[in-house]
Amino acid sequence: MGKEYRAKVFKSGNSLALRLPKDLGLKEGATMVLREEQVGFHVEPDQAPKKKIAISGFAG
Repeated sequence: MGKEYRAKVFKSGNSLALRLPKDLGLKEGATMVLREEQVGFHVEPDQAPKKKIAISGFAG
């Protein structure tokens, strides 16, 4: 098991947000997956591949 960090929940607009420590090395705008489990929550980076658009069919 890795290090344990504390994070704070705060109000952001009409939502709640979780402030994550800088030491985690996350980039602003990173997409995360939050999974609710019986004993709490599991948060991990989204590993979905980035989608690319084929531009070869566009006329210019």
